[in-house]
Amino acid sequence: MDFKQHLYDTVKEWELKIGYQKEAMQLYYPKESLQDLLGAEEGQLASALEKVTEELQSELGKLYISKLEDNRFCIRIPSEGVEYIHTNIATSPFLKAFLEMIVLPNTTLDDIEKLFYQFSSQVNIQKVEESARGFWFQDETIDPYVYYIEQEEFGIQYHRFTRSEYKKNM
Repeated sequence: MDFKQHLYDTVKEWELKIGYQKEAMQLYYPKESLQDLLGAEEGQLASALEKVTEELQSELGKLYISKLEDNRFCIRIPSEGVEYIHTNIATSPFLKAFLEMIVLPNTTLDDIEKLFYQFSSQVNIQKVEESARGFWFQDETIDPYVYYIEQEEFGIQYHRFTRSEYKKNM
């Protein structure tokens, strides 16, 4: 998993959730997540961000990056970058089906498990609590993320992690 893929995947995720708008988008990353996605050691983050923004400029336009007081960074993708991703990056069939399922009333963890198995017979499931599981595909080409799913009284909640983030948090 690298920064470019994560950035593109996150924009596509939001596009599926709220629809496409040709407007700038702001994404927020903790410092540690950016270091991991960029392969940057402590003290190298600024130069790694500068390098990746130069590499992505031909596709996304000028990315604006600001450091926030709480050790997070705001990455602002201009409207032409959001349009590039909308036009040129395919929507994940799994993510589309997943987001359609979790908004259905009465969706359960068992339903989520069945959905994963519709896309592959090789699924990892980690029971974290009685009402929470981590799900991911062994084959990262289907979807490279770990989905931490919680079943609450008001429905399904999820968090999507890179595999390394999930290992650090669980």
